[in-house]
Amino acid sequence: MATVEWAPTGDYQLWDFAGEGGLSLALAVFGDAAGRLSPFQSVTLTEDGATANLLRLCQHNFRVGLQNRENPWLERLAQAQADHSRVWVRPSDLVPLRLADDAWPPLSHLGTARRPHRFEGLGLNRALPARFQGIATLLWRQSWSQGTVIECHLGRPDAARWQALMETAWPDCRSPFPVQ
Repeated sequence: MATVEWAPTGDYQLWDFAGEGGLSLALAVFGDAAGRLSPFQSVTLTEDGATANLLRLCQHNFRVGLQNRENPWLERLAQAQADHSRVWVRPSDLVPLRLADDAWPPLSHLGTARRPHRFEGLGLNRALPARFQGIATLLWRQSWSQGTVIECHLGRPDAARWQALMETAWPDCRSPFPVQ
């Protein structure tokens, strides 16, 4: 059975930032690695034991997953926002759900990737927009300490429908999702 885990809100949080100066803010906070990303590519950065997973959504829009609230990048985001008045920074309203990489084959048969993206060949540190029974979802394949995971970002109102979909795909998966 694939491991399914709602990302704990206490030690992991998604942040979105966008606007005309989004790229310059990303460069100020995350360094040159941010400028080398194309849309739907990501990079994992580690500093002082803290991890930041930075995903470029489009030219000026980014999403970052920060592990623990003492993350040094969180303070840098706040400081940099003061210097970049044309950028908004806020915690994401999306629900992050992590699936073990072995969930990929059955998951890819349940949904449809938004063109020109495809489920086949989605590499590490890549993301794609998809729909699962009408639920808009961003799938982000990335590396974590426990290995490669697929992080699914979906709206809070869709969480119950997504859970039902997961239980259909993995009948042994009961509510709440097993956390490992």
